Amino acid sequence: MNLSLIKFKMTILCLSALSAFSQQVMPLYDGKIPNSKPAPDTERSETNDGIFVIHNVSRPTLTVYLPDPAKATGEAIVVVPGGGYGIVAAGHEGVDVAKRLNELGIAAFVVKYRIPNAEWMENPEIGPIQDAQRAIQLVRLNGLKWNVNKNKVGMLGFSAGGHLA
Repeated sequence: MNLSLIKFKMTILCLSALSAFSQQVMPLYDGKIPNSKPAPDTERSETNDGIFVIHNVSRPTLTVYLPDPAKATGEAIVVVPGGGYGIVAAGHEGVDVAKRLNELGIAAFVVKYRIPNAEWMENPEIGPIQDAQRAIQLVRLNGLKWNVNKNKVGMLGFSAGGHLA
């Protein structure tokens, strides 16, 4: 076997392994986001002192973290990071928590909810709770696809995310 063929096969193997651990990110809403107004997308993310945060969220998403099928319990937790309704602390209160839940066999779904802002919301007071409710709905609707029992879906939140939960 020549060296080029070995490199090619190794590349395919590595890419396959990476895709097995990749996470699905999906919009919370198809089409128009409820309670939204037309506005430019000013979302930005940064890491400060090792803490990953997202600013100016106007387009909410749900990131799917599924456990190893051999460990899966059929239970799910929707994780709602904190951030005082000014940011979404997506790293230590989102991704890290989801990965730990996966180790326990629990499917995790991290919500990137809208930050209340009159520029992009008709009623900023209800935007984040709409997103939290929609996240639960999506997990239950996709339960079969994700090997989740729709009657075993919980919610865990931190700070502002705890308020939403």
